[in-house]
Amino acid sequence: MTPEAMLLNRLLTRQIKKHLPAELWSDGRLTRFIEAVNDSYHAFEKDKALADHAFRLNEEEYVRINTKLQTEVQGRRQAIKTLKEAIVRMDEGPDGGGGAGGLDGRVIGGGLDEDNLTRTLARLEDQLARRRRMEADLIEAREQAEQFARSKDNFLANMSHEIRTPMNAVLGMAGQLAKTKLDDKQRFYLDTIHSASENLLVILNDILDLTKIRAGKLALEKIGFQPAQVIGRALQVMMHKAEEKGLLLRVAFCDAGLSPVLIGDPYRLNQILLNLLSNAIKFTSNGGVEILCRVQADGAVAQTIVIEVTDTGVGMDESFIQNLFEKFTQEYDSVTRKYGGTGLGMSICKELIELMGGEIQVTSKKGVGTTVSLIIELEKGEERDLSLGDSLPVDTGSLQGKKVLVVDDNEMNRLVATTILGNYGTILLEAANGQEAVDLLRNAPVDIILMDIQMPVMSGLEASQVIRREISPDVPIIALTANAIRGENKKCLAAGMNDYLAKPFEEGPFIKMISEWVSRRSVQTDVETTGSVVDDAGNPAQAPGRVALYDLRRLEAIGQGNADFVGKMIRLFIDQMPVAVHELQAAAAGRQFHTVHEKAHLIKPILHNLSIDSLQEDIKELERLALSGAGAERIDQLVKKIVDVVGDVVAGLKAMV
Repeated sequence: MTPEAMLLNRLLTRQIKKHLPAELWSDGRLTRFIEAVNDSYHAFEKDKALADHAFRLNEEEYVRINTKLQTEVQGRRQAIKTLKEAIVRMDEGPDGGGGAGGLDGRVIGGGLDEDNLTRTLARLEDQLARRRRMEADLIEAREQAEQFARSKDNFLANMSHEIRTPMNAVLGMAGQLAKTKLDDKQRFYLDTIHSASENLLVILNDILDLTKIRAGKLALEKIGFQPAQVIGRALQVMMHKAEEKGLLLRVAFCDAGLSPVLIGDPYRLNQILLNLLSNAIKFTSNGGVEILCRVQADGAVAQTIVIEVTDTGVGMDESFIQNLFEKFTQEYDSVTRKYGGTGLGMSICKELIELMGGEIQVTSKKGVGTTVSLIIELEKGEERDLSLGDSLPVDTGSLQGKKVLVVDDNEMNRLVATTILGNYGTILLEAANGQEAVDLLRNAPVDIILMDIQMPVMSGLEASQVIRREISPDVPIIALTANAIRGENKKCLAAGMNDYLAKPFEEGPFIKMISEWVSRRSVQTDVETTGSVVDDAGNPAQAPGRVALYDLRRLEAIGQGNADFVGKMIRLFIDQMPVAVHELQAAAAGRQFHTVHEKAHLIKPILHNLSIDSLQEDIKELERLALSGAGAERIDQLVKKIVDVVGDVVAGLKAMV
């Protein structure tokens, strides 16, 4: 019983005793009544406590549920607000204005009632449907663009093939005709044919080059070259055009500080110079054309050079210079009619020079002349960076009596190839398509195959795969194709061909390539039948596709055929190189990386002179690693390879002498 109940019980008992007689108070029935009242009150107190507790629980639950509902309502309000803002952003056009069919202010600015929300969601579904349609349209547009790109590539390939095929015949037969005895008039006619053909080829190459540049597929060489020689050769090529017009063509100045050797792409630089000189001569009637080369900045490892081509020609208005580098652009239509040209040349020059990291500038004055300046930074090189490949002697005697199969569906192309090769004592076989070539080879083995690519019945690629799989794994196959598109050579090599030459080809490179592959196969045959380690010239035997251990032709070219010089260099190599590589090995083992770098730098030109090409990249990597002092494990691997290869070379040279 609670204290309040006990107090009430005492009060009730006292009042009963005060107002009731004693005999009644002592009656047991009254006592039981008082106890019942007490029990009822006690029960009431318990019920009241339970009711109070329940009420408190209900109130807390109400507060919790109410808070939760308020949070959910607030979240819903924020979600709807965010949804509407997103829809507005989706509906805005590129200029920030409302797009067509957007959500109007009544929907966006409306209240949060259910009807308004339903309209908002419906509008959102419409927006999403529009977005899906836009995505589908974009996908379709992308597929169409890709199809267009493929069609463009196919068109360029076909155009290249269809133009180069007859061009090969024209230039090839003109070259053969030039070897015959001609009078002055006939020589003039022949020169005109040759000049016109070359001009057409220049236009074709310009279009292909521009396409490659824009597609990012034009690769630049990074080799050593002599800049003064490149400039001199460009002048030599253009000299006859200048003389025809009575113009003076000369080198006005060549900086004495110009590095003898620079690293870059001499072929593209030559292409740019020829284009600039050709333009200068074309637009100049009186006076002359000068070329100037000066060093703008000379650093420890690089030079910034400026090459200027200046003419005294018609010049240009200042307003036109701004458009000079746009494709297919010339100052006036009358210029095109009078001087010819496509207007592609300057655009390609700009693209090429910028691809090299340089820039081109033009100053001109109408009626006075024009100066075009090339500004380019090139890495300095050394004598050993120069490639002597073009100057190496070509052993055309190896072609005597060799069987050559010419495979081409164009009779003119077969005629050109067989006419040229006939002058070198070859035995010639012909096939008009790949299937004919395969059938012929099953019964008549040959020493080398010249294979066209695009042919009916069976293409050159398919024929090469069949030959490699079923007939011969090693007979040299050279692709002669009119497709000058980048990537064509990779397709040829993947099909099993050994080399690639684009039409129209010149006789020199054509004969050089065939002679080299015939010589390689002859050496391989000698090794297989006699076990000989070197050929008659003292060069090691090798299988097609493998790098020769060494090659003495570079030494022979340096010594200009002096046998004593070559013999002395061989003896020096045998005596000194083992000592040098031993010192290199000791320095690497002692982690003396500075000494490793010095020894590698000393060995590198010696390896180059003997054409030990299998180590060229390794020795360069060793130099770089030793200079940085990093990659000790890789340094050990490179040194071991150098020691092993040099040991093999020394053994081969000793066997020869």
